[in-house]
Amino acid sequence: MKKLLSIVALSLLTPLTAFAAVRGEEVEYKHGEVVLRGFLAYDDASKDLRPGILVVHEWWGHNEHARRKARDLARDGYIALAVDMYGEGKNTDHPGTAGEWSQMIAQSPNIGRGRFEAAYELLSNHRLTAPRQMAAVGYCFGGTTILTLAQSGIDLDGVVSFHGGPPAYPPQKTFSTKVLILHGSDDPMATRGDLLKYEKALTAVNADWQSAYFGGAQHSFTNPDADQRGIPGLKYDRKADQRSWQMMLSFLDELFAAP
Repeated sequence: MKKLLSIVALSLLTPLTAFAAVRGEEVEYKHGEVVLRGFLAYDDASKDLRPGILVVHEWWGHNEHARRKARDLARDGYIALAVDMYGEGKNTDHPGTAGEWSQMIAQSPNIGRGRFEAAYELLSNHRLTAPRQMAAVGYCFGGTTILTLAQSGIDLDGVVSFHGGPPAYPPQKTFSTKVLILHGSDDPMATRGDLLKYEKALTAVNADWQSAYFGGAQHSFTNPDADQRGIPGLKYDRKADQRSWQMMLSFLDELFAAP
């Protein structure tokens, strides 16, 4: 009887450990003299190596949306770092300020690349990150950022852009990073026409790309807080959010043969 009770007790304890596995950590790293504050998430119950995913935030800055996506990726078997592109973990609710910060990065590509590469180095050197298995996902500003970095030749297996606009300039030569674009059909910030032009440019350089458009979805469709901004064209879409996430997971499975 005692032996039976012990077996039952163990069976009850095991799933509790599994459900409490995702761990989130505040991390600091630097680019030059600028302190960058990121958020690292991974499954602490497993010691297995897993692919690393860099998560680049919307133009609002390093906020809870990016951290939430990093946690979700950790639950799905990855180690994820929500990066800080603005420095000091800055974020804002003011569109004017967000525009200024994002333009600073857009107009200073060496700064943006350097800050991304600092995050890349931190994540790639983590004890749980599988060697040479790295991808990036980006939202809004972050989507544009990772598309730009992919075509510049940075060493990523794949990138996924969620409601991000096309880079400021088209790719000039082919590149090895695979591209997935996930976009709202009714996004007024980066229209479907804008993306179609970019897709033609990708085809012209023989890039490995694919895209999906979600009917009726607008800008920032992955962010439950989008409606609170009070900005026309920004709207959360639960169905598009869930469908796009599943498409991203399938894309990552193809890249890394399912962690």
